[in-house]
Amino acid sequence: MEKMLQPNHYSDPLERLRDMDWDYEGDQSASQFSALHFYPGRLISQIPAALIGTLSSPGDSVLDPYCGSGTTILEAQRLGRLALGIDINPISTLIGRAKTFAVKASRIQVIMTEHLRRILDERLATSLNNESLKLVVPPTVQGSKWYHPATLFELSVLWTYIQSCSGVSRIMMEFCFSSILMSACSETRHWGYICDNTRPLDKSYANAFSLFEEAVRALCVAYVERDRRLNKGPQSLPSIKFECNDSAVALSQHQNNEFALVVCSPPYFGVVDYVKAQRLTMEWFGLDIQIYRTMETGARSKRTRLKAFEEYISDIKAVFVQVERVLQPGGYCCMILGQSSKRRETIPQLIEALNDIGLPLSMQIVRDVAIRRSQRPHINDESLLIFRKQPLSAN
Repeated sequence: MEKMLQPNHYSDPLERLRDMDWDYEGDQSASQFSALHFYPGRLISQIPAALIGTLSSPGDSVLDPYCGSGTTILEAQRLGRLALGIDINPISTLIGRAKTFAVKASRIQVIMTEHLRRILDERLATSLNNESLKLVVPPTVQGSKWYHPATLFELSVLWTYIQSCSGVSRIMMEFCFSSILMSACSETRHWGYICDNTRPLDKSYANAFSLFEEAVRALCVAYVERDRRLNKGPQSLPSIKFECNDSAVALSQHQNNEFALVVCSPPYFGVVDYVKAQRLTMEWFGLDIQIYRTMETGARSKRTRLKAFEEYISDIKAVFVQVERVLQPGGYCCMILGQSSKRRETIPQLIEALNDIGLPLSMQIVRDVAIRRSQRPHINDESLLIFRKQPLSAN
C-alpha cells in the first residue's frame, strides 16, 4: 500500500521530509513496473516519488545521472515533470524507455496484443521450424551453455520476430524478451552465477513462449495501472529522455541551470556488478560486456584493485561537478546511498567532495533496509542525503 504524504503545509520542505517514515518496512514498490524486469539493488518507487513531489513542481525538469531501471524517471513523469535519465548500462536505458512511453495504455494493449497473436500463432511457430528459414541467434549468445535446446529454439523464434519490429513496438518487445531471459535460463541457483559466467549444473526446459506472453500481459497491466493513477489523461504526460553514456560526459553537453531537481542512487562501492548482472541480455543484443564493465563505477568486480576506492570517489565527483553546474540555483540534489560493512566507508568522503564542489549537505536521514531487500556484502541501512545549491540571493 502506498504511503500518503500528510496534507500539512510546511514553510520548509525539508521539515516535511524529516517527518516522513522512510523505512517502508515490508512495503512493495508502489509501481507495477518495478517487478517486470530483474535489476539488482532496485530503488523502491516511494522514495523518489516523495522527493520529487516535495522538492519540485509540475513542469520542472528532474535529472537522474545514475538512472538504473528508471524508477526516478518513471515517478517524475507520473508526477508531471520533465526528466532525463543517464546510465552507462545500455540495458538500463532500454528498461527505462519501455516503461515511460507517453502513450495511452489502451493503445499499447492493442499494439502488443497484435504482436503476441502473431508470435504465438501455431502456424508461425511451425513455419519458422522449417529448416529452409534461418532463425537469428547472435554469435555472442552462449546458447548451449545457458538454455535447454527447446528453450533456445523458442527464444530464437521470438528474437527473429522482434528483428522485424521497429519504433515503440521494438523497444517494448526487446524489453519483454530481456525480462524473460533469466527465467528461461537453466541456471536456477542465484543470479550471481550468471553474473560470474558460471555454467549451470543441468539443463532445464522453460517454455519461452509462455514466459513471453506473461511478460507482455504484465507490461500492459502496468500501463493500465499507470493511467489509473494519473489525475489527468496520458496525453498530459511529459516526454522523457534517456542517454546511454558516462554521466560526466553526457552532462557536459547540457546547459547551465537546466534542472530543478536531481534524485539519484549512485552505485554503492564494491557491492554490485550491474553490467554483468545483465549478461544474458547483453549476449542477445551483441554488446561487449568487457567494454561496459570497465566504464562502470564502483563495480564489485573492481573492489580488489589497488586504487579502487580512489577511482570510485573520483568517478562520482566528476559526475557531480557537472550536476552542480546544470542544477538551478537553490535546487536540491538528493542521493540515496548505502555502504557495506565489508567495504571502506564512503559516505563521509562523498559528503566532503560534494561540499567542495558547491553542494553543501542540508539533511541526512538514515533508513533501514528491509531484510528481503538487503544486499550482500551486508547493507542494513541507507542514507538519504540532500544537498542544496546556493540560491542566487545567497551569492
